[in-house]
Amino acid sequence: MKNLLYFLVVVFLLSCADSAKKDTKKKAQKSTVYEMYEPSEMATLMNDFYAYNEKLKANIEAGKPLDEEGAKLFENIHTAVLTDSRDKDALFDAWAIALEQAQKGIFNNSVPGSQKEKFNAAVRVCVSCHEKKCSGPISRIEKLYIRT
Repeated sequence: MKNLLYFLVVVFLLSCADSAKKDTKKKAQKSTVYEMYEPSEMATLMNDFYAYNEKLKANIEAGKPLDEEGAKLFENIHTAVLTDSRDKDALFDAWAIALEQAQKGIFNNSVPGSQKEKFNAAVRVCVSCHEKKCSGPISRIEKLYIRT
């Protein structure tokens, strides 16, 4: 009888210990929270610029009409929130103006040069900004150049 009592006590203690381990695992699983990357307005806008310029490049190469309305997208560069607000300074503003003018110049017939040349000039503005101001995906941007 004494042995039976010891046996029951040991089984009870082991089951409590096992239950405590399960609770600890559950708490560890619940407390793990992953923070998802959320791009800034400017990062999203830059991706939109790239997508628009890919389409524009394809249309120029194919000799198709260009979507001038899409160029209005570039006006948002002045108001989009940057990942690091300290990066918005006079140099950034100067590059933003240069980019907007270069993009609009593609559609402006009074600006000298072919559409290919003007498009490549706009891409050069992007590359130059990312070289001087904010490091960015320069190799990706350079893929936009229209080879002449």
